[in-house]
Amino acid sequence: ASDTRKAAFIARGDLYVVGTREGGEATRLTNTPDVDAEPAWLPDGRRLVTASLRGTAWNLYLHDAASRTERA
Repeated sequence: ASDTRKAAFIARGDLYVVGTREGGEATRLTNTPDVDAEPAWLPDGRRLVTASLRGTAWNLYLHDAASRTERA
């Protein structure tokens, strides 16, 4: 189930998260020349996964929205 308090979206190839209740400015979680796509929340509601084209290959990356960390 997704976290209904936050929405994740891709804009200009980067991943963003924004609060759905309070609105406001979105937080950018990625900032690379590569292309991120298809964000999906994990059941814990604080992490999400994206597909990312880095170089010539697509890979999955796990993002922690609170700490703004990422791992392959």
